[in-house]
Amino acid sequence: MARSLYQAWLLELVNHVGLVGPSIDSSEPVATKSGYHLLSFSVRGNGTLEQLTKFLFEFYNAVHLHQISSLNITPKASIDELELFISIDALAVPGAADKDGNPRKGQLASRDQLSSPWSGRLASANLDDYRLIADRNVFGIGGSPNAIEHTFLDG
Repeated sequence: MARSLYQAWLLELVNHVGLVGPSIDSSEPVATKSGYHLLSFSVRGNGTLEQLTKFLFEFYNAVHLHQISSLNITPKASIDELELFISIDALAVPGAADKDGNPRKGQLASRDQLSSPWSGRLASANLDDYRLIADRNVFGIGGSPNAIEHTFLDG
């Protein structure tokens, strides 16, 4: 159940950020000695650096026990589009529900739903604070903003 719920969440996320031609694949869950199940997914699609930034922002703001294990970015010739291949590992923990059947914070899923959507673990809760990544366009030529204007020291 956790695998299909998480795969549906990933599909919703890639559609929300507007990736073109997305496909999501998953492998069979692997039970571990610790009692949880390892779920592996791959996401393919095309998008801009801005769309990738939004995907990463929303992915890492989710409370799920998941991580990106690899991210391959291939710029497409003559356009600002990137070919993306993302490998993701997630954990499903049996018995992750509270007494009312709701997922506990940090757990991938309970009986029929994923955990709550926002973790608050990023440096900023505002997507606009990450737009500099897309504005700098490390895959483009020239036009990058002055990094000094966006550098902050925290003592």
